[in-house]
Order: sequence, then C-alpha cells, then structure tokens
Amino acid sequence: MFIAAAIAHLLFGHIGHFFRYEAYLVTFGLFVTFALMREFLAGAGRWNLSERTKTVVLVFLFIIVLIPLGSRGWQAWVETPAACRNIYEQQYQMGTFLERYYRGSPVAVNDIGAVTFLGDIRLLDLVGLASADVFKLKYSGAYTSDTMQDLCRDHGIRVAIVYDEWFQRGRFGGIPSVWKKAGEWRIFDNVVCSGDVVSLYAVEQSEYANLLGHLREFASHLPPRVGQAGAYTTSPE
Repeated sequence: MFIAAAIAHLLFGHIGHFFRYEAYLVTFGLFVTFALMREFLAGAGRWNLSERTKTVVLVFLFIIVLIPLGSRGWQAWVETPAACRNIYEQQYQMGTFLERYYRGSPVAVNDIGAVTFLGDIRLLDLVGLASADVFKLKYSGAYTSDTMQDLCRDHGIRVAIVYDEWFQRGRFGGIPSVWKKAGEWRIFDNVVCSGDVVSLYAVEQSEYANLLGHLREFASHLPPRVGQAGAYTTSPE
C-alpha cells in the first residue's frame, strides 16, 4: 500500500512547498519501515542470522530512513520561524484588513486560508478550490481575464487581493484591464508564501477611492518589515 501510494503521489501529486503535500506519506513510510523492522527482529531467529548481521541490517535501515529525514527535519527547524513570520506579515494582514473594512462583503482572492478564517468575507476564489463556477471554467479551458471579470460582476465583487504572477501564466491573459490597482504589500525572506507581493485592486471603479482610504488608514498597522507601494502610499490630493 505504501509503495502504491508513493508512486501515485509522485506521478499525480506534488511535493515541496514547506512539506505540506507529502507529510502524510512520510508518516506512512515511517510506520511501514518500523513495522518491517519489528517483523525482521521477531523472525531473525528462524533465519539463523547472527547478531552482527542483524546489527548491520538495522544500521543500514536507520541510515536509509534518517539521512533524508534528518535533512528534512533540519530544514524545517531552521525555516519554521521565518515561515511563521511570512504568514503573519502577509496572510494575517490580508485577513485583518478585510475583517476591518470588508467584513461580510464579496471579495475576490486567490490564496484563501487565513483570509477566510479571519475576514468573514463572501469569497470568490479565483483559483477554483472553493468556487465551483471558477473550477468549471478552468476545467473547460474557458477561464480568461474576461470570464473572471464576468464572475466578479455576477458576484458583486468590489475588491480583490491577488498575486499578479498567478494570472500571467499560460493563456490566461493577466488581470482584467478594468481593475485598478491601489497598492502592493511585499514581504522579504519568503520561505512559505506563494508570492512575495500581494496586490490590492478595486474591481469596481466606484470602490477605488474607498480602497485607497482604507489602505492609508491601515498602513500604520502593518508590520514595519512589510514593504508598501502603489497609489495609496502617495499623498492624497
């Protein structure tokens, strides 16, 4: 079962991104490995193996298990503090901003975890994990900047917080041209977030002035390490 799961995962799944995708497989593999070691020790007497042979086999198995897991564990140990800071400086701030100014409002986002947990928004997930209509368009190959704007209009979206680069890949066509960018937040030493920069857009032109005002008011609440740029950082006219 473990071998089949590992092959299927490597063929159809994903690895990396701070170990989030393959953690279950590592746990499964450890369970199988130690179960086999237990059976080996229990049956060693029937195979007339010497103590030296058993020791060599066990040391070999430990080396196979511990070398990759030791490297993985050390990397996690070193990077976890930075990853926590990344989430606080980006995802937590996005959720806090939306909770303060757009609580209960329809909002378009493409990285949805902390934002929906903290913000209590009416979500349009522009990637499609949490919005079936987006998923259907992507599955059919009809998801473009134009159809995304149609969805935003249908859902009454006024603001969007996105990674621009996510929509510059393939044949998507980029961010809808009618959106107006109010600002950007940049984090540094990123190890876990999907992008260093999130962009904040007014999807409806009538929301642009409000969004600028909200961003200027919220600016002093951002952590000092967060880089701020865009229209809202200039002095209001």
